[in-house]
Amino acid sequence: MLNFNAASTKEDEPQWKILIYDRTGQDIIAPLFSVKELRSVGVTLHLLLDIKREPIPDVPAVYFVYPSKDNIKRICQDFESDLYSSYYLNFISPISRENLEFLAETALTEDCIQRIKKVYDQYTRFICLEDDLFVLNEQPSNQEGTFYGKYSHEMTISYSTFSALNKTSCNEEDIQRTTSFIVDSLYSVFATLGTVPIIRCSRFNAAEAVAKDLDNRFRESLRDSRNTLFSGMEHRAFNEAGKNGGVNAVALTPFSFQRPLLILLDRVLDLATPLHHAWTYQSLLHDIVGIHLNHVEMRAQNSVEVEDARQVKMKRYDLTTSSDRIWRIHRSSPFSDVAGALQEELSVLQDREKKLGALKASVTDGQALSTNGGVIGVGADATSALTSTINTLPQLMEQKRCVDMHMHIATSLAKEIKNRQLDLLNDVEEKLITLQSLQEHSLPDLLKMECFSGEDKLRLLLIAAFSCNSASAVTSGGGSGGGGTNGGGGGGVGAGSSSIAFNLASTELDRYGEQLKAAYPDLDISAIKYVHQLRRIARLSQAGTGTSSAASEAGRSSTGRTMFNKLVSHGSAMFLEGMRVLSGRKSYFPFTQIVSQLVENKSDMEDYSYFDPKLHKRGAASIPRAKQPFYDVYVFVVGGGTYTEYHNLLQWSRSGTTPSGVTGGGGLGGAGSHGSSSSLNALGLSLAGSSTSIADLPTSGTACVAAYGNATARRITYGGTEILSPKLFLDQVRYG
Repeated sequence: MLNFNAASTKEDEPQWKILIYDRTGQDIIAPLFSVKELRSVGVTLHLLLDIKREPIPDVPAVYFVYPSKDNIKRICQDFESDLYSSYYLNFISPISRENLEFLAETALTEDCIQRIKKVYDQYTRFICLEDDLFVLNEQPSNQEGTFYGKYSHEMTISYSTFSALNKTSCNEEDIQRTTSFIVDSLYSVFATLGTVPIIRCSRFNAAEAVAKDLDNRFRESLRDSRNTLFSGMEHRAFNEAGKNGGVNAVALTPFSFQRPLLILLDRVLDLATPLHHAWTYQSLLHDIVGIHLNHVEMRAQNSVEVEDARQVKMKRYDLTTSSDRIWRIHRSSPFSDVAGALQEELSVLQDREKKLGALKASVTDGQALSTNGGVIGVGADATSALTSTINTLPQLMEQKRCVDMHMHIATSLAKEIKNRQLDLLNDVEEKLITLQSLQEHSLPDLLKMECFSGEDKLRLLLIAAFSCNSASAVTSGGGSGGGGTNGGGGGGVGAGSSSIAFNLASTELDRYGEQLKAAYPDLDISAIKYVHQLRRIARLSQAGTGTSSAASEAGRSSTGRTMFNKLVSHGSAMFLEGMRVLSGRKSYFPFTQIVSQLVENKSDMEDYSYFDPKLHKRGAASIPRAKQPFYDVYVFVVGGGTYTEYHNLLQWSRSGTTPSGVTGGGGLGGAGSHGSSSSLNALGLSLAGSSTSIADLPTSGTACVAAYGNATARRITYGGTEILSPKLFLDQVRYG
C-alpha cells in the first residue's frame, strides 16, 4: 500500500508521498510503523483526514480510511480543493456501491479522474499488535452505539463485546450487529492471509453464532468467481527469513501446505482468567498501568509530586518487539526474571561505557590502551579502534534508552507490587484456585488487610465466589471440554468436584460485599449481582436437566431446553476448571487445554462445532475422520482475551507437549515456578530509591522463552475482540 499498491524490491528508491488516515486507520498503523520506519518507505508527512490540510500540489497522497459517508465526503472535498497531484485510495473495509458512485461522480465533476490512480479494498479491519497477536479495532465513531460506542482508549467505560453480548438489556438487533462486526473483522484477517480456515467453536453461545456467519461468508466468497482473495494464493504465515515473532523456524514447515485451524471460544466459558492477578511482565504492566496499541503512559522519571493529577508530567513509552530486544524476550517472563535480566543488561551497558571512556582517554592523553589481545599503541591503531567504537554509538544509545525505559517501568511496577502486596495476592489466589489450604490467611483476614485496594479485594472475592459456584454446578454438569457426559460438558478437562477452600454461600458473599462497601464507599460491588445471576442459572440448569431427561424418556425432548442445559452445564463446568487450572504451576489455562485437544483432532472433542467452508455438505456427518493434527492455529476469544492466556498458549505451543489434566510445563502466564512471594519479599524497601535499585532483585524460575528453539512447535496466533484488563472486565461484569 505504501508503495502505491505495487510490489517493491530492495533496489527501489523510496518515492516520497503523503499518508492520510482516519482514526481507525491510525490505530491500525500505529503498532506497525514508527515515524522513522514511515520515513524509510518515503512517507514525508502523515496527517489525519478530518483536520485542515494545506495544498501540496506536487506530491502524491496515499489514503487509508474506513469507507464511511463522512470520510468519503472529506475525500471529495480534497478533490474539490485540488490538494495533491495524485490520489491512491485504500479502504479498510470494502466500499459500498453507493459510496463508490458518489466518489466517481465527484471526481467526474471536478475533472480529476485521471489523478485517481488506484482504488483498493484492503480488508484490514483488525489491529496487529504483534506477529502472533491481534485484536479488533473500534468501529468508526460515526456509527455510535453499534459496538463499542464512545469510550476513551483507557477503556474506562465498559461498552465492549462482553457486555454487548451478555447484558440483559441487549436485543436481537444489537447482538446481530456485534456478531456481524466480528465476522467482518475475522474475514479480513484471513483475506489478508489468503487462506480459508477450518473452524471449530464452542457451542450454544456467541462464538457459534460468529462461526456460522463466518462460514457463510467464506462460502459466498468461494462461490463468487470474481473473488480472487482466496484463489491461487499461498498461505502467508512467515516472512522470507523463515522467522516469525523472534521464533526460529525450520526451512520446511507444515504451514505452507496445510490449511489453518480457527478456534472460536467464548469469554463466558472462563470468567476467572481476566480477574486473576497475573505475574508476567506484560500482564502486570497491563493490569497496573494499561497498555494501549503497544504503548504505555507513565509518570516521567524525577517528576515532581503534585496534588492535581492533571499537572503530572507523563511520558509515553513504545513497546515494540521489532526494535526492543528486552521486551521481545521478556514480555512473557515472570516479573522476577525480568528484574534479573535488567540487572545483567545494566552491567553489560556499564561495562561498555567504561571501555568507551577508557579508549577516549587513551587517545586524548596519548597513552597506550591495553586490550584482551595486547596493547594498542598511540597513533593509527588507537584512532581506528576509537572510530570503530564510535560507529557503534547509535546501537549503544538505543540499548541505553531501552534499559532506562524498562528500569523505570519495572521500578514503578515493583513499587505498586510492594504497596498493594500483589505478590501475596498472587500466591493466595494460586492456593485458592488449586484447592490448597491456606495456613496463614483466611478470606475474612485477607479482606481486612489494609494493603490491598478495594478492587483487589473485590477480585479476590469474585474468584472465591466463582469457585463456590462451580463446585455445585460440576457435580451435576459435565467437563469443561466438548463431547462429555451429564449434560454436554466434558472433554478437555475432567469434571470431578472436590472440597474448596472458600466455599462461599450466597449469604456470606453478600455479607463480604457489604463489608467492602462499608470500607470503600466508592467501590462498585454490583459485580456480585452477576455471581448471583450465575448461581440462579446453575440451579435452573440442575432442575432443567432432570426435566429434560424425563421428557426425553417420554419421547418429548425439547431441543431448546437441551441446548440451554448444555450451555449452562458446559459454562458452569468451565468456571471450576478455570479456577482449578488457572495458575497451577504444572498446568495450563482452560482455553489452552481446549486448544490442545482440538489441534490434535481428539475424538472426545467432537461436541465442538465443525465448519469447513470448502465442503459442499455441512453438518456433523461431514466431519472428516482423519486425525492428523494441525500446526497452524488461530485462537480467537469472543468477548475479549487476556495477555496471560496469550502467554500461556505460546508457552504450550513451544513446549511441544499436550496438556492432560494437570500435567505439562510451566505455570501461570507461561512460566515455571516463580516464587512470587520470596522474590518480592527480597525486594524489600530497596525500590524506594533510584531506578537502578531494582537490580537488587533476586531472580528465580526460568523465562518461558527458553523453549523458543523447538522447531517442531506449533504456530499459535492469538486474538480477541479486545485485550481485557481486570478493571475493564470488572466494569463489563457490572453491566452484565
